[in-house]
Amino acid sequence: LARYPKNRDLVQLAGTARTNWVYAEHNRFADLYNQGRYGDALSVVLDALRLLPAERLLLDDEKLARKAMPSD
Repeated sequence: LARYPKNRDLVQLAGTARTNWVYAEHNRFADLYNQGRYGDALSVVLDALRLLPAERLLLDDEKLARKAMPSD
């Protein structure tokens, strides 16, 4: 994208790919969360947040997983 910032098709494609990836990671999180595997679900979302640390859906997933984890 840096090489072709004015290529609207490429910018749109990148946005679509990002959105699809976020939803795929959210779905992986949700599958684990719904199985009660909160630690695994948290790991998935933390890995995803390394790439997109400000992504609201992933941040909400992290909060949900941390809330569900048993406290020591």
